[in-house]
Amino acid sequence: MAGRKNAQKTQKKNGRRKAESGNLKFEMQTAIDAEKIRAQNRANPAMKPASAAAKAWERMFKILRLFCRTHGHGNVPPNPAPDSLSRWLAEQLQLQLAGQLPSEAFRRLDALGIFPESNKPGRAATEAENERRWEKKFKQLLAFKTKFGHPHVPATWKRDPSLGHWISMQRQRHRQGRLR
Repeated sequence: MAGRKNAQKTQKKNGRRKAESGNLKFEMQTAIDAEKIRAQNRANPAMKPASAAAKAWERMFKILRLFCRTHGHGNVPPNPAPDSLSRWLAEQLQLQLAGQLPSEAFRRLDALGIFPESNKPGRAATEAENERRWEKKFKQLLAFKTKFGHPHVPATWKRDPSLGHWISMQRQRHRQGRLR
């Protein structure tokens, strides 16, 4: 019994010390502020703080926007690093093709010119369009061969990253037996 009374006296004494030092007031105000924020979030879900994934998406989007401004296009050269811009952009394109990219993300990426016309929602690429694009890249490859004497375009060729990427994809498809 005596132990319990001593514990209660100690709690009261600690409470008075906190109140005297202003800590109790601060703790109560912090709790009230946290409850106000929770109430605002319930009332307006758009005001919720961004998740870690949303912050990461925003960071990569800013890097992509800077790349587009610097290079005048969104053809990011391939980079196998897991946190690279090219990997992130490839993931966004895959999400878009699967119909899983949020509309706001699509709108922002499309404003940078990332999506070809044929990949936009509600419009499937026709065989003729695919053939025309392939022929265009093939002609660019022939011009490369004429100029340099060989058809070995580096995957990260700085003069035309899209040609480097295209030939890299052709090589990959050939290795997989999917090149027509």
